[in-house]
Amino acid sequence: MSMPAFAPLFQPFPWVCKGVRVVSITVECDRAALVSAVPGELEVNARGLAFINVIEYGVIAGANPYHEFVMTVPCHLGQQQRGVYCLWIYVDSDNAMAGGREVFGVPKKMAAIDLGWHGDQIVATATRSGVTFATVGMTLDTECASDYLPKVAKGFGTPMWGLREFPGHEGTTAVRELVEASASAEVHRAIKGRAFVDFRPSAADPLHLFAPRAIEGLYYELDLVMRTPHPPAGSHG
Repeated sequence: MSMPAFAPLFQPFPWVCKGVRVVSITVECDRAALVSAVPGELEVNARGLAFINVIEYGVIAGANPYHEFVMTVPCHLGQQQRGVYCLWIYVDSDNAMAGGREVFGVPKKMAAIDLGWHGDQIVATATRSGVTFATVGMTLDTECASDYLPKVAKGFGTPMWGLREFPGHEGTTAVRELVEASASAEVHRAIKGRAFVDFRPSAADPLHLFAPRAIEGLYYELDLVMRTPHPPAGSHG
């Protein structure tokens, strides 16, 4: 339970959310930049692939509707475990920020996130510290067949790793641990399209250093259930 106990920012698991909308863009990044930003326990995929997702949530776990702007990187933990690491993430709700940092160990920051239609594209922007540092978007070109939808839903069962750290006394680290989360999903619709990403330099949020290049876009709508995160098997705190 989030503090304070008499007025928590989020509620116990499971977290159930219906009517979620996602713009997901597969990108290829500067792999060396990814490696420098991912915990040493994890091995970044050979191509430097990553996923940039802009997500619109309804009411979830006592939180108000909110948006999320996130990049995850496919990685290996040890020889067998495959998953994604949450490299950066922005939200426009304090409920979501507290839950992400306290429970999931993901580096959520507050930002103004806009997601909407602009001509024949669905476009999202993220603005923080007076800088619109990220713009992404895609066209909605090809409706996916119904047999493709379970493949999209299956991705939510893939482990997502975060790194939870709490400072200790006089510059020490009291807690450092990988955290693993996964979810179950029912996808109702998916549409493929052409995509773009445009990251502007920002001293406070230098995401442009990862040099993402858009490969393809996928828009989908789903219902989602998030389960309690836990330490991954084979991790070392």
